[in-house]
Amino acid sequence: MRLIRRNPARSALVLARGVAATPVGDGTMLVDRRGTLLHLNTTAAVMLDALLAGGLDAAATAAHQRFEITEDTARADAVRLLAQLLDRKLVRWT
Repeated sequence: MRLIRRNPARSALVLARGVAATPVGDGTMLVDRRGTLLHLNTTAAVMLDALLAGGLDAAATAAHQRFEITEDTARADAVRLLAQLLDRKLVRWT
């Protein structure tokens, strides 16, 4: 699995084709056309938004600032979330 983009200047993380993100009271629900559902809690939802907007560093910074967790913990959590989303084919690099 590749977490690091080959050419960061030319690629971005996006939701995979057929995946919709729907805000719910306690986070975000990801639904894909295959019928896969994934509930993201509030922390993961904040990190997903930041991943899509600015990448791994942005996700770690957002979690660190909003939830007052250490930078190391925020980074590890963002890496783990990204890996899970890529494994489930819910996001992709463009």
